[in-house]
Amino acid sequence: MRRSIGEHMKRSLETAATCTSWIEVDMSGVERERQKAGLTALAFVARAAIDALREFPSLNAWLDGEQQTVHHDVNLGIAVSLGEDGLIVPVIHGAQDLSPEGLGKRIRELARAQPAAPATPLVPAPPARGTWTGPCERDPFAMPVEEQGDLLVAADLAMRGDPRIVRTEATCVAVRVEKAFASTEGAACTQTMTECGADIAAFALAGDELQQRSYPGEHDGGAGAAGWEHVVGLDLAAHAPRVAEEALALLTAPPCPAGVTTLAVTRSVAITPGRIALTRI
Repeated sequence: MRRSIGEHMKRSLETAATCTSWIEVDMSGVERERQKAGLTALAFVARAAIDALREFPSLNAWLDGEQQTVHHDVNLGIAVSLGEDGLIVPVIHGAQDLSPEGLGKRIRELARAQPAAPATPLVPAPPARGTWTGPCERDPFAMPVEEQGDLLVAADLAMRGDPRIVRTEATCVAVRVEKAFASTEGAACTQTMTECGADIAAFALAGDELQQRSYPGEHDGGAGAAGWEHVVGLDLAAHAPRVAEEALALLTAPPCPAGVTTLAVTRSVAITPGRIALTRI
């Protein structure tokens, strides 16, 4: 556990801005209240941290890419020592609603609820050894590249024919990831994963209107943990005429009417603040 704690502390220094600030504070008032309430100083320090986050809510937030999410609730982590076994950090949810007395009670409850070290040492488990290989009936890296190209060319040609189709795409991808793990305790494991995928897209143009349709989805929507058999199963050439027809139909599709309505989307639709990745409905 101590090794894991050290790794996480080092990683936090690499991924987050860190600074140290020393401020002298008169704690005599806190000490008086602490003694009257029968609490430790930790409950008052926790309440002060909560009040600071409420006053500066931008600090109680996370950043995912360019999207910042500011949280209303304060979920406060309290480090609890397990003696020689290290530290754990249970969380007090909704801590902003608790007084110092309430925080003190919750801290005591969390500390008492943590598991104690076993009375007798655990029996050491034998080190793990083994090899795992993901499904791959037909190796994409051992087959003729011409066969892969023929499948894509057939799908691409099936989308053409109408002069309003100004661009077509047929792509495939094959990735193999090999991982190995070894430890000083004698563990030795390997893992091999093969992923294959493919997709097609048709672009239709009329005047200044450009529309696109794709199958099975954008952003490698057709990828799967399998070999070339997965790409064959997508049957791109059979779906290609429909993709082209839908792109052409979008050129004259009426705009979505204004108003409040319910829109059902699949998991492949990208939704970002202020924008939904949809063409005309």
